[in-house]
Amino acid sequence: MARQSPSWSLAVSFPHAQALLRSALRTLSPVYLEGPPGIGKSDLVAQVASEAKLPIECLYLSQLDPADLAFPVVEGGKLLRCPVGPIANAIDHACALFLDELPDGAPVIQGAIQSLILTREIGGHRLHEGTWIVCAGNPADQGSGGFGRTLPVIGRLTSITLAPTLSDVQTWFTSRAPAGSPLNLIDLDWSATLEVSPDLLQINPPAGVQSSGKSWGAPRNWARGLALYEATIADGSDDTSPVAFAALAGSVGEEAASAYLSIRQIRDRLPSYKEIAKDPAKAKLPEDSATGIACIGILAQACALDPCAGWIYVERLGQGEARLACYRVLGRFSLEAHKRSPFYDVAKKARVKVISSNAKLFASGD
Repeated sequence: MARQSPSWSLAVSFPHAQALLRSALRTLSPVYLEGPPGIGKSDLVAQVASEAKLPIECLYLSQLDPADLAFPVVEGGKLLRCPVGPIANAIDHACALFLDELPDGAPVIQGAIQSLILTREIGGHRLHEGTWIVCAGNPADQGSGGFGRTLPVIGRLTSITLAPTLSDVQTWFTSRAPAGSPLNLIDLDWSATLEVSPDLLQINPPAGVQSSGKSWGAPRNWARGLALYEATIADGSDDTSPVAFAALAGSVGEEAASAYLSIRQIRDRLPSYKEIAKDPAKAKLPEDSATGIACIGILAQACALDPCAGWIYVERLGQGEARLACYRVLGRFSLEAHKRSPFYDVAKKARVKVISSNAKLFASGD
């Protein structure tokens, strides 16, 4: 039997990009990380550097002129160029020298960093032997300056195209805030809702957003919007009030905010996550498909307290899209870590039934 060729792509997910960056850091290979605005490029670089206990020195190339890289001074009758700020720090100690917004830097700026990337020298000074150069930017049609990368710079960097998957984004949101905190519960709710409403997330800016000046549902925009949304609720606003809507819509756009809050509004007909966690065998079940979809976010919050309760509740749901989505949500929580739960033994049996029924559903092609 002929060996099937693998499917290769330059665009990589968060875990693969993370692995590439770790290898680049270990070998001090200069890299360029590209992706749409707001998808987490800076966070990914910061995470890899933090793992290696390496401080970050950041420069936004779109905001610089050549003198910002190495300032000319006269000393002892000689003209010297003294690196300033982050460049000077990258010379004095090992760090991740993060050159952000690379394509938006004017060609003269990109020319100034060519030798820095290739020879690790600038203004007669050499970078610390442990300093790693990592650059980032948006695709040429999504940047603010519109210059694009010059050919010499392209040839000096290994390019990595970041394309986070839905699962990548869900994983990040479920762990960015302390477990059980109000923001964490909102994040769990939203990321679980993506199982049935993936259009809430927009990795690439939709056509026309720049000319209209409207926001869109990028991961960074949702992170900011959900944090402000949670703050309005903490300050006394109802979770579907005009104040809460404005907090979200101003960050992710009216359409995405309306879709998410419409799902939350249905929850008046559903039990709270605390009720499910307290008595999953008796907590009220969704009455129809719409409330079933709205239940997914509540279930995720209940699982944050006790996933055992979640399995019992889901086993009571009828077959359909909501149950399958709930099944995927439950897979992110460890049942074995909750052996002391009073529901543990029943939950194990419920889990077997849910997994078995979903396997039959997949086999039937429904």
